[in-house]
Amino acid sequence: MDPHDQESAEQPRQPRNLQDVLRYAIEAGNPETQPAVPEMSPLDPERRQFLEQAIQSLTVDTVRVLSAAIETLKTLSQDTLAAETYQDALDEIADHVDNMDAANDFVKLGGFTIIDSCLHSQHPGIRWRIADIIAQCTQNNPFCQNHALNLRLLEPLIAMVDKDPDEQCKTKAFFAISNIVRDSAVGLKEFMRLNGFSAVKKAMTSNTAKLRMKASFFFNSVVSNQPTVTWDVVSMGFPELLISQLQLPPGPSHEFIASSLLLLVQNNNEALATCKKPDLKLVETLNRIIDDQKTDDSYTELVESSKQLLALVR
Repeated sequence: MDPHDQESAEQPRQPRNLQDVLRYAIEAGNPETQPAVPEMSPLDPERRQFLEQAIQSLTVDTVRVLSAAIETLKTLSQDTLAAETYQDALDEIADHVDNMDAANDFVKLGGFTIIDSCLHSQHPGIRWRIADIIAQCTQNNPFCQNHALNLRLLEPLIAMVDKDPDEQCKTKAFFAISNIVRDSAVGLKEFMRLNGFSAVKKAMTSNTAKLRMKASFFFNSVVSNQPTVTWDVVSMGFPELLISQLQLPPGPSHEFIASSLLLLVQNNNEALATCKKPDLKLVETLNRIIDDQKTDDSYTELVESSKQLLALVR
């Protein structure tokens, strides 16, 4: 499962209008156990008016909310309001832009113009919130991805992963980078021009488990779908890095690490030669993983990748 999708699933948005309430109710119900719906008669004018007024009272004017939050954040460069006020405005935006239409509206309303000042704020609570908004807007959304690339947002986001002292800022920035770059040839090209894989290396060795997970998943996704990057990442020492990560106690990111190393070995002779070096002790590491985790269903894919790797390197 994509850890980004999992993150969204762990923190579901609250229903914002009647349509959301109905959708949530439908998803929660079991169609097989629901009674048949009787045929409905047409609404009379009085009841129709009542229903329309009820729906209107429950519906949030998303454009109005986004516009007000954007106007508040435009004053950030002057720092005229309390940090909490700006954070509240960002929370208002985040409550809506997980919806693709709202994300597109946010861009069209000029929302991306407030990103730079937020990314460079002295307050980490502002920095990580705007990075999360970028991530939400660009997730599976080519329109927002293109705007992010046109505004050259990858550069400050990579710098945030590389240098920001706050771990949550780093994690959210990587979330945004991943959503801009994955499934985008233009995004990947710009990412590589900016030496983005150096930030990936740092993220994969972070003390923050969530950041390691995101970086490992992102790397696996790229080498799986864009094999042209194989030579570049091998020359940067990723096989050695992946081996060292496999030698750590098993965790959720190990599945992606082993899969990535297998892909590199299958597609690059230099990676294969590196993995066969006795001093790296990969064979011993793989044997230990297979023996220790063979009965643990949560590590099935890790064990399978380890077996395939072992067959190639021993």
